[in-house]
Amino acid sequence: MLESVKSQSHNNFEHLIVDDGSTDDTVNKLYDFQIRNTDYPLKIFQPGNIGRGRALNYAVSKARGNWIAVIDSDDLWHPEKLTIQSAIVQNNNVDALFTNTQLFSSKSEIIIHEASTPDALVILGLDNLLKHNRLSHSSVLIRKQLCCYDESRHSQFDYELWLRLASQNRIIAKTNTKLDFHRIHKDQSFENTSGKKYYWRSFKLKTKYTLSERRIIILMYNTFKLFYDLFLPRNIRLTVRKLLNPIN
Repeated sequence: MLESVKSQSHNNFEHLIVDDGSTDDTVNKLYDFQIRNTDYPLKIFQPGNIGRGRALNYAVSKARGNWIAVIDSDDLWHPEKLTIQSAIVQNNNVDALFTNTQLFSSKSEIIIHEASTPDALVILGLDNLLKHNRLSHSSVLIRKQLCCYDESRHSQFDYELWLRLASQNRIIAKTNTKLDFHRIHKDQSFENTSGKKYYWRSFKLKTKYTLSERRIIILMYNTFKLFYDLFLPRNIRLTVRKLLNPIN
């Protein structure tokens, strides 16, 4: 993560890292990196074990710029990410800008190509976001004054923020260019208990906004999808997906 941010072609930024009470040698590695890269604008904060939501807001509060880019510790950026996104927000009226994302489990799967020229932006409204969350946290560039996470939550801090902004009619846009690489761990699965808890938490979060915005049809869709995800065996779900998306 550190090297992919350091390698950005855009150099007008500061890199803030908040350590949320880690117990391994993460902080030592960060300070070693800082010593070896004295010209790099890295700032390290250790407010203690304050929780992810508060840690995110703490970092935002320490930022001096008008725009916030987030990168989670396991993810990586394309070298042109900040350059391309900065140019887009300067020429378009958007509140939060996302990019396409490539999933990977090991760095050997990542091939850095020259970034393609972005097509027309896709504007994402609340109805779209209530059905699917296909926005990577590490791909966002968001106005600082709007980047406020719900500290009362225990998970899905990013998704709640996107839904809240969409419900306020903020302009959420996405470019087709892949500029973010999101790591999928080999033991990660939505079939186990933690995965099912994730489905349930997502449903509750979406229901909060579908009810407040009176999106009853979407509530019915999400209710059906919850039972589909929780109770249909994985092999049946894969078969259904193939039938709905046949290979031409």
